[in-house]
Amino acid sequence: MFSMPFMFDLAVSHAIQQASADWLNQFMHLVSLVFEPTFLAGMCLLVTVVLYHRKRRDLAAKLIVISAGNILTPFLKGVFARPRPDAALVHVLVHESGYSFPSGHALGIVLFTASLIILFRKPKRWWPGLVGTVLIILVGYSRLVLGVHWLSDVLFGYVVASLWIWAMVRFIWSHIHQWLTVPHSQHKSRL
Repeated sequence: MFSMPFMFDLAVSHAIQQASADWLNQFMHLVSLVFEPTFLAGMCLLVTVVLYHRKRRDLAAKLIVISAGNILTPFLKGVFARPRPDAALVHVLVHESGYSFPSGHALGIVLFTASLIILFRKPKRWWPGLVGTVLIILVGYSRLVLGVHWLSDVLFGYVVASLWIWAMVRFIWSHIHQWLTVPHSQHKSRL
């Protein structure tokens, strides 16, 4: 669909990589490894199982619904089929396969952050949002430092994840408690 980077993509990547140092490159590589989308989805699944066994089924269902947004990444990458940044244009520190648009790391970290906020949300508790914001920025920045994504890939990942969360909260959230409390026999009669 659009194989070449946008002008701002190239300018931002060059600026970030020129300001980078070896220690930062290594740290960003670690950030990228730790917050790999499959690992984050697995962590959410593990927490979901624990919540389910602790009879917090509504919370477990909400985490599943949010984490399910990760299925959008391979679908959208296939639709857009945008190549990853080329070593002729930017310094590629990590070679990854597959398409670039959207960034699965960016999409995944927003979903993971939403899960953290769901788990730890209480009135006047500000730290989940702060931690989430820092993680989102770190992961997105790491993808640019490593030369595996363009800024537009990262931003689109953020947008897609945010739209998924909005849609789930808007259209699914209110039904979760009802689905979990209505006896199984009544579910069949409603269909």
